[in-house]
Amino acid sequence: MAGIGVGYVAEKASQTRQSYLEALDALRVGLGITDRTAIRPVFDHYVMAPLIAMLAKPDRARRFADAALAPLSPVMDRSWTLPTVDAYLTHGGRLKDVASVLNVHQSTVKYRLSELRPFLDLAACGGEQSATLLLAVRVHMYLSTSDAESR
Repeated sequence: MAGIGVGYVAEKASQTRQSYLEALDALRVGLGITDRTAIRPVFDHYVMAPLIAMLAKPDRARRFADAALAPLSPVMDRSWTLPTVDAYLTHGGRLKDVASVLNVHQSTVKYRLSELRPFLDLAACGGEQSATLLLAVRVHMYLSTSDAESR
């Protein structure tokens, strides 16, 4: 699968290389968290910078993700858990958008959320808490993909 990475604006010729490297990082990490199945494979470094920075130290990133996702441990074996949490947080809980991104019916999203509710109060997630959880989900997804590829 191909994709597009977008770096920050290069206002001078000397910044072109940095913008190019940012675009490559965004593409590499973006494809890593989507398991190379992104519907719209365009990844912006500006949006992905916290994730890219976190992944610079994989051991610390793994510890962070493990701690942040600990409440979900009873349901982490379900293949839909992390993609559902990611889509829910990314789309602000809009069920129609979440269902569209996951390519499932809205009823399926409602069911999944009801299954997650005992372990994680997604409705109470807001601002900083949502950002932390979303970062942890994406760190976990990226590291899981890169671990699988290295085997």
